[in-house]
Amino acid sequence: MKKPASILETLTDDEMTNVINRIVSFRETYEMLTQEQFAQKLHVSQSYISQLEAGKKPLTKSAFQKMLTVFNIDANWLLYGVSDNVYRDNQDEQRIVSNFLDWYKGLSIEKQASFAKAVKEISELYND
Repeated sequence: MKKPASILETLTDDEMTNVINRIVSFRETYEMLTQEQFAQKLHVSQSYISQLEAGKKPLTKSAFQKMLTVFNIDANWLLYGVSDNVYRDNQDEQRIVSNFLDWYKGLSIEKQASFAKAVKEISELYND
């Protein structure tokens, strides 16, 4: 009896490219993580993430499942981009704000001040 194909094996090359693009977007935009930080959370090597994002390594079933579990990603969004929510628990905004605050706290005092100044200037542009 033939083993059923995993969902990843059924994707076309173009669909897989889109999945990889969503992974990069998710890592950079939603989680604001470097490749190394992302790899650490998934317990994979940074080299694997780098090669995955460059299209040199395939997305393994194990790495895919870890992404869904560790980050609570909606599988329909990751695979097809069709869900309104990136996260399964519909707490996108809370998670994004939390990630932003963690990122901000990691900045030096000087960079925090520069960022605050830039936000104030942008705010003033829109409040005129």
